[in-house]
Amino acid sequence: MEKVVRQLPRLRVLNLHKCPKSNRILVLSLPCVSKLFVEECDEIVLKSVIDLTSLTSLKIKRVRGLCILSEEVVQFLVALEIVEFKKCDQLLTPWENGLTLGKEDTLLLLPFCKLKSLKIRECANLEKLPNGLNNLKSLKRLDVIGCSKLVRFLENGLPPFLSWLKLEDCKGLRWCPTDTFPTTLKYIYIINSMELEWVSETMVHDEKSSSSRNGMSSLETISMINWPNMGRLVGCVKHFANLLRLYIWNCDSLECFPERGGLSSIPLTTLRICKCVNLRSLPPFDQIQSLAYLYLDGCPNLELFGNGKRNGNLPPQLVTITVDGDYGKPSLSEWGLHKHSASIVDFRRWFAFLMKRCVCFLQSLTELFIWNLSNVECISSKGFRNPTSLQHLDFYHCSKLPSLPMDVLASTLQSLKIENCPNLKEGCKKEREDYWPMIADIPCVEIDVPFNIDEFIS
Repeated sequence: MEKVVRQLPRLRVLNLHKCPKSNRILVLSLPCVSKLFVEECDEIVLKSVIDLTSLTSLKIKRVRGLCILSEEVVQFLVALEIVEFKKCDQLLTPWENGLTLGKEDTLLLLPFCKLKSLKIRECANLEKLPNGLNNLKSLKRLDVIGCSKLVRFLENGLPPFLSWLKLEDCKGLRWCPTDTFPTTLKYIYIINSMELEWVSETMVHDEKSSSSRNGMSSLETISMINWPNMGRLVGCVKHFANLLRLYIWNCDSLECFPERGGLSSIPLTTLRICKCVNLRSLPPFDQIQSLAYLYLDGCPNLELFGNGKRNGNLPPQLVTITVDGDYGKPSLSEWGLHKHSASIVDFRRWFAFLMKRCVCFLQSLTELFIWNLSNVECISSKGFRNPTSLQHLDFYHCSKLPSLPMDVLASTLQSLKIENCPNLKEGCKKEREDYWPMIADIPCVEIDVPFNIDEFIS
């Protein structure tokens, strides 16, 4: 084949997408390119770009025939900070394991010596990661997602200054370093990696040792989905001195939180628990005084106030409560809502029952979202006693709800949103006199205008 070299000395960004095959090889010299995206091309296209000494971001998606980055490509990657592989089905490992990475005893710039973020997504045949990553002091973030054939993970240890680690849908993963975590590690996400037991074992392997020795003192966020040993992990969160956010999904092994010494010694601000079907109780609320955001969804056996005493009043710093489901059916007076300054309450499907029994509604409430009351035909207005601070009110998917609680239309209301509520929509029409006189002065009224639910969930 004929080989043609083209110089592009001023080009800064290059996207190569579905490049056609040719009878000649076009080699591009790109000394100033900082961002390169190669998608749905053959590996030969990736090999045809040279002199990438200024490249800081490389994203490779669906590149056919790519098993490993060739040395002729790697040699130029001395400035690379971000690299991402996505849906490269033939990729076995990102680059040669024997490659020397970032040694301090050399004045030469080596490949990957500035790498900050490595993401590998949905590479079905990925077998291993480069062993040299454990020496890479620049690496701060590591994501490995949907790589089902990956069995062993960084056998020589984690990068020394890693702050973010995410392992998701790596269902074949069975081994990872068990000695120490980097003391810089702040975020750890383990999702659908059912065979992996190393994290909980490492976290609690020696409760007498200081948390700083095993790296747990720096953790700020833990997110676990489909985790087989969640009960043991929850039991050791007292060692995570800086933990702010705890997210737990689909963990059937979780039945309860420790009565004492669990969450009381950490500055937890966010607790989100979803679809933990065997969870029976939450930690006593008097232990988590710093909690600001509480989200509960799909925990059918959870009794929030089983005896009215175990949990006590909600934490005084609570700002947002989101409850989706039926949890013990207490009245609002049992929550102690009137004793603190939560500004957002989102009870979703549970809301209708609360409104029938509550005796006092939160005077400082500013936002109220009522969603998915598909079978509810009436909401008592007892709960809306002079809502003098209410500014935003949303009704979403309340198909049988015939009317608005009249007392909720406070003079302070700044927005009213109604979606998929046919009866409410009909009553709000301008030609009708049901609600129009009361809502005409609200600055923002949206009816059947789709909005993003996720924006309201912390």
